[in-house]
Amino acid sequence: MEVVIECLLSTWRYLGTEVKKLNREVERAARTNPACRRLMTVPGVGYLTSVAYASTVDEPHRFRRAKDLGPYLGLTPRKYQSGEVDHAGSISKCGDRMTRSLLFDAATVLLFRTQCRPDVATRVLTAIRRQATASDLLRGRVEDSAEEAPALRA
Repeated sequence: MEVVIECLLSTWRYLGTEVKKLNREVERAARTNPACRRLMTVPGVGYLTSVAYASTVDEPHRFRRAKDLGPYLGLTPRKYQSGEVDHAGSISKCGDRMTRSLLFDAATVLLFRTQCRPDVATRVLTAIRRQATASDLLRGRVEDSAEEAPALRA
């Protein structure tokens, strides 16, 4: 019995070291990718969230508008319409589950735990209101205009 337990423990230790190595590689990949570095400037977005988002979106030009990305990730509500009945259900949960979960956690941090960086929240809300393209968001081309920023901060 001791031999079996010792074998399992050594396998567990080996897997632990391999997971640490892979985490370092993912972090290194995030720090070398310009889109991932830009995403990591948002509070709540770390290297894992940025790599998951960048790999899920992959080519942002395939989305005409940023609005098209929500359904792709499964973040839009299900609709049931028949005759006079019109029900909006929970989110559809299509798309990559891990990316959706990581984005949800990052949005929670951005909305509820961020006190020191209102400029980031303002920039995100401005981008949503302008309906910018997903490629503009990834390339950092969306900037606050002088007229919209005070209205969003109020």
